Amino acid sequence: MAGCEGRGVAEAILETQGLVKRYGRFVALDGLDLRVERGAIGLLGPNGAGKSTLIKCLLQLQPLTAGSARLLGRDIGRYGVEIRKRIGYTPEQDCHIPGTVGCEHVTYCAQLCGLPFQAARQRAHEMLDFVGMGQERYRKVDTYSTGMRQRLKLAQAIVHDPELIFLDEPTNGLDPRGQAQMLELVQGLWRVHGITVVLSSHLLHDVDRICEQIILLARGRVQVHDTLANLKARRRGAADVVVGRGQGELMSAFGRRGWPCELLPNGHVRVEHGAGDLGVLLAAMRELGEAPLEVIPSPNVLEEMFVRAVEEAHGAA
Repeated sequence: MAGCEGRGVAEAILETQGLVKRYGRFVALDGLDLRVERGAIGLLGPNGAGKSTLIKCLLQLQPLTAGSARLLGRDIGRYGVEIRKRIGYTPEQDCHIPGTVGCEHVTYCAQLCGLPFQAARQRAHEMLDFVGMGQERYRKVDTYSTGMRQRLKLAQAIVHDPELIFLDEPTNGLDPRGQAQMLELVQGLWRVHGITVVLSSHLLHDVDRICEQIILLARGRVQVHDTLANLKARRRGAADVVVGRGQGELMSAFGRRGWPCELLPNGHVRVEHGAGDLGVLLAAMRELGEAPLEVIPSPNVLEEMFVRAVEEAHGAA
């Protein structure tokens, strides 16, 4: 695969304006406005959020109801065929020709992308080596395990050396070891080879491990779009304080110190104390004469963001 050289253009690799997709009266995508630069991008959201629909619309596998989109700086409506030659895609569902063997399948995919047969066959074997498939490549795909099929889908998606690749739930059905191996492969696509990755997943761990940018969808709307570093920085110095009683007085005391806080449904007080450790918070509570039952450091930022965005989306529905 090609390296990063020549691929560091500071441009939006994905843009949408007012993108809408309806199925009858059901709104799957509701006015998406996005501008995404190159990198490792996590497309996060619960099942039914619109992640797969967005990918299919961008690849023109589904027509847009309204709005517009651009990939690699080109309008998908005018330059769709040209764009798709530069893009890889692993669908969530299996999509191979029954009866074919692994290396034949990947070779055929390379030919569909315009490679002549000899080059396509050589390239197919190189990519099957890359994803860690040995003699299994000579077996029929129908006999493959879930992990082998996921590796095969990745090989066929990168066989033509794309600039951008969409991966729809690439770790579905894998055991923990298989998940780790797949994520390591995906991580190398951007960090080593300079291929922009859009990883669509409902699994927070997958996104947290390899992605730099986060797009969170819920009910067809963009709830969050930011870098993971920014999102984590906002939650630095936050904790849940558990007290037996007097939550209101505690929140008032935190407020006098300028610390934003809120009462959670479970009775905990979430406070943003702004320090790198809990020492400042514990010292403040000693001064207030409060003895907390427990102080829990800020939860995983993606988990909190995920749950809150989904709750807000359901509340707005």
